[in-house]
Amino acid sequence: MNTTKKQKLLLISLMIITIILFTTYYKYPYHPDHYTIGQYTYTLIEIGYAPWVLHPSSLFGYYPLSIPSGLEFFVAVLHNLSSLDLPILFYMLSIFSGLFAVAGVYVVMSEFSSFETSFITAFVLGTSVYFVKNVSNTASSRMLNIIFYPLFILMLFKIFKVYKENRKISIKYLLPSTSI
Repeated sequence: MNTTKKQKLLLISLMIITIILFTTYYKYPYHPDHYTIGQYTYTLIEIGYAPWVLHPSSLFGYYPLSIPSGLEFFVAVLHNLSSLDLPILFYMLSIFSGLFAVAGVYVVMSEFSSFETSFITAFVLGTSVYFVKNVSNTASSRMLNIIFYPLFILMLFKIFKVYKENRKISIKYLLPSTSI
C-alpha cells in the first residue's frame, strides 16, 4: 500500500473514532446553555420571529441587553429544512462540529508540519476528554468558537505569508477570515 492510501486510511479511521467518541460520551446534554439555546430556538420555530431582537445589531449581541442569536437562527432553519426534532438536531450538529474541528486542526497542522505530526495533533484533540465533553451532545455558541479558531488562525498565517511576499493584503484570504 502506498503512502497516500495509508494516509487516507488513517484519516478515515480518525474520523470514525471521533464519531464513535461523540456518539457514546453523553446521553443527555449537561450544559445549561443547551437548554437556553433550545428554548430560544423553539420560540423561533413556534412564533416565526425572534421577539428578543430589538435592533438589527442585537442579532450579534451589540445592542444593550441583547443576546447574540446566530446559532438559534441556524438551528431553527436546519429544523425547518430537515423536520428533525430539536434534540436529534443538536446531537447531529455536535457530531458534525466535532468532526469539523478535528479536520480543521489537521489542516492547520499540515500547513506547517509533516503528516505524522498533524495526524497525531488531530488525534489528540479528537480524543481528549475536555474537547469531547464540551462538544458532545450540546448546543452552545462556544462550540462554534472552538471549531472555527484553527481555521481563523490558518487564514491569519496565509494573509501574513502573502503580505510578506507581495506587500499586498490578499482578498482571497481576507474575506474568509472576516467571515469566520
